[in-house]
Amino acid sequence: MRAGKTKHDSKQSGFTLIELLIVVSLIAILAAIIVPNARRAKHKTTVAAAQSAAHCLETWLSSSDPLSSDPVEQYPQGIGSQQDLITAGNQLGCKMGSTGPLTLYDCQMTAICADGTEIPHTCNAAVACAGHGGTSQSTYLMTFSVTGYTDKVQISSDGAMQTFRASSP
Repeated sequence: MRAGKTKHDSKQSGFTLIELLIVVSLIAILAAIIVPNARRAKHKTTVAAAQSAAHCLETWLSSSDPLSSDPVEQYPQGIGSQQDLITAGNQLGCKMGSTGPLTLYDCQMTAICADGTEIPHTCNAAVACAGHGGTSQSTYLMTFSVTGYTDKVQISSDGAMQTFRASSP
């Protein structure tokens, strides 16, 4: 037996404490880089889905005709709740759902009667131009919350969709 040979000089398997600390540190650094980027990407994806659904509704609204005898072609008189919006959106193929990307935040419409009278309302079916020659057109301004975020998407009868973004998460 050689002098000075100890039990620790024999070949050992496993990792040293320094090696483990380096690996854990690298994983922590990578996680610190990836997690915020993943959150940002999810936020952008959700906002894009909300804009897509809002654009679908906006396209339908801009092609509607309040004078049509077909209820599907008329303006959405009666969309006053989230469920009404979901039902109308699904009938149009706008990919709406109770957990979808949009939540109705505010809905303001104005019925413009044949005699020029303007009757503002909040997407309520009870509004009519009775005694004013019927409805000749309607204007609308709908604001939606992006589900899970404080962003808002707004569509209007002038065809200008706006997105009000919250600060980045």
